[in-house]
Amino acid sequence: GADRPRILVVGNNSGAMHGSLVMNRFLVRALRENGCEVSILDRAFSRRNTEIGKIRLHKLARAAGMGLEAGALGLSGRYDAAFYLPASLPPALTFDYFFLPLLRHLSRNWIGYSHMVRYRSLSQGPNRFQAMNAVKFWKSFDRCIGPSEAVAEDLRAVGVAPGRVRVLLNCLPPGWRYSDPAEVSRRARLEPSSIVFLSTVRARKGVWDILEAYHLLASRRPSMPRLVLIGPETEAGIFAAIGRWVSDRGLDGSVDLRGELGHDEIEAGFESEPCVFVFPTRREEAFGLVLAEAMSKGVPVVASNIGAIPEVLDDGAAGILTPPEDPPALARALGRMLDDPGSREALALRGLEASRKYSFEAYSRSVGEVLGWAGIAPVGPSDRPGTADPPE
Repeated sequence: GADRPRILVVGNNSGAMHGSLVMNRFLVRALRENGCEVSILDRAFSRRNTEIGKIRLHKLARAAGMGLEAGALGLSGRYDAAFYLPASLPPALTFDYFFLPLLRHLSRNWIGYSHMVRYRSLSQGPNRFQAMNAVKFWKSFDRCIGPSEAVAEDLRAVGVAPGRVRVLLNCLPPGWRYSDPAEVSRRARLEPSSIVFLSTVRARKGVWDILEAYHLLASRRPSMPRLVLIGPETEAGIFAAIGRWVSDRGLDGSVDLRGELGHDEIEAGFESEPCVFVFPTRREEAFGLVLAEAMSKGVPVVASNIGAIPEVLDDGAAGILTPPEDPPALARALGRMLDDPGSREALALRGLEASRKYSFEAYSRSVGEVLGWAGIAPVGPSDRPGTADPPE
């Protein structure tokens, strides 16, 4: 094993089922498939900690423990490369600004892995600390990668040289099954049984926009498929607020709030009945992995025209794009989708074909190309013990 590249992955291994955090685990697996020995340094902040909570004493204690762990890793020798997956939001992002310089001695080659389209706005915002450090932070990496051209452009906008930025597309989970095109055609022409929203349940993901759009449609149509909301509660009290909103508008029994589901449950749900997928996010998404999940199952998509979403949907050829924060426009797009089986079938088949570039196998090959770009020659699939996913 002495000739294998030694890679350190610094990121959030919180066990999240969806979104950018799950890519940490996929990255580790892909590196191991490319023959690398991988060490993992958990950033110690879970998704819920960064997005609902504040930095508390027990979190600072965990951060101190991470520092001790980093020291222990450093004693084992320098790494050929390190991938650093920053936090999603302040205050943990502030933690990154201070912590990265303490870790740089662990590796000769630092690769920043961004899953956000927000650093340009931070660099231009009123918070001078964030503005200064957003630029300093990304320019400090030897190389930078991101899952879309939207992310790459965001990094170039804060001063990262174009030759130091590369796109590494996100991927579906290992072993994810693509639907059969013939079955996709048959199912897409059936009347949809549900409209599915899959994301973290919060305002910035557009949950209130889909609720308003659904209410508009329900008030005009004799019948409606049920609205299914899937995802974890990442704004305190939002599930209860949605329940009250639904009851106040007489939509009890029409809106199904399910919470977070695993990949197997989502796969089964997409395949079990005809449905339409909606992703009305208000934020500039770095990718939108849930879109690839729906497309791979031949589910027609309606999504916001913002961030990397047009890229994922082949500039609208694989789904209908609508303006963000516009429930009437979203309602019109959903109405067209519900009324036109031919359009559903065409979009479902185009989405299925477009989603094939998001397979884990394609991602693993691309990770090998990134290693070569960084001057590290991958040695092929590893057959050594311990190549499974890191623990969740």
